[in-house]
Amino acid sequence: MDRILIVDDEAGMRDMLSILLRKEGYGVAVADRAEKAIEMASKGEFDLVMSDISMPGKSGIEVLRQTKAASPDTPVILVTAYASTESAVEALKLGAYDYLIKPFDVEELKNVVRNALEKRRLETENRVLKRELKRKTGSDTLVGEAPRMREVLALIERIAPTHSTVLIGGESGTGKELAARAIHAQSPRRDRPFVSINCGALPDELLESELFGHTRGSFTGAVTSKKGLFEVADGGTVFLDEIGDTTPAMQVKLLRVLQERRIRRVGGTEETEVNVRVLAATNHDLEALVREKRFRGPLLPHQRHPDRHAAAAGEARGHPAPGGSLRGQVRIPDGKEGLRRVGRGAPDAAAARLARERARAGERHRAGRGSRLGGDPRA
Repeated sequence: MDRILIVDDEAGMRDMLSILLRKEGYGVAVADRAEKAIEMASKGEFDLVMSDISMPGKSGIEVLRQTKAASPDTPVILVTAYASTESAVEALKLGAYDYLIKPFDVEELKNVVRNALEKRRLETENRVLKRELKRKTGSDTLVGEAPRMREVLALIERIAPTHSTVLIGGESGTGKELAARAIHAQSPRRDRPFVSINCGALPDELLESELFGHTRGSFTGAVTSKKGLFEVADGGTVFLDEIGDTTPAMQVKLLRVLQERRIRRVGGTEETEVNVRVLAATNHDLEALVREKRFRGPLLPHQRHPDRHAAAAGEARGHPAPGGSLRGQVRIPDGKEGLRRVGRGAPDAAAARLARERARAGERHRAGRGSRLGGDPRA
């Protein structure tokens, strides 16, 4: 849910805008003066700020300036009953998204708000996609020649359309992230962000900030507020690589996200609802780590056999249902026959393997067809 901060010294205007925007499905907070608004906006917990310009004390121009300093990506809409060319030019130079004059048309206001939030969302997704594009080469077509690997590919096709959280197991180099990307690419969330993070490569404090975001001033060096990956991936997928390397303290926080689908930024007080699918991967035996009290049992999938490939399909449509664990499990067989990507940027040898596999599949199909018809399978 997008959160909007309304700033106006007139109670009637605050109430009218609050009712209007809540009916549109937004979360709304209000401030009756600029000083209070600046304090609230500095935490970076709002997706949009709408402020009157002329107020006792500091003006809406100062709200704009301080909001942009704390959270540059947050759009600010300024509203005034005393329009002037000078104030409009100053507001736009400082980065205001729009400048509305009272009395304004209600439909115009709703469109401006909708467009401002859409622009913010697209800019965020664009940054994520650019980052992911640098990491990806070729397409998301995967191949695996061994029979057990083909079972994994079939399992990926079955669980991808669901919204279940999934744990992917396998040795290093077997293609766990490729499997996660394939699940995302074949899911209803394919058009929303896929963001990944190696949980074992970061200390707890930095990992928490990366996942949940932080507010301005929450720690040394936090000069601006920042969204975490769970917020950035809203509507998409978060891939937690090497989840078995996380500390018990971090596991508690991750379990809470799976259970409640809500996060709170480091240094923040407001909770934010998140709509993401969580995929995780590990090369550890998590059940052994549970016995050693190094991993929290409630995070484990419900199934307990390490080679059992299953995924809950209860959330086949809609948002992931809150739950206490990674609900499904995919195990990539150990050894050299891991998953591989084949695409325009893939080596010729990999493409040749794919061609041979397709040819063999065609031969099997023709052989089966000949047998069913009573003819010579070699025909």
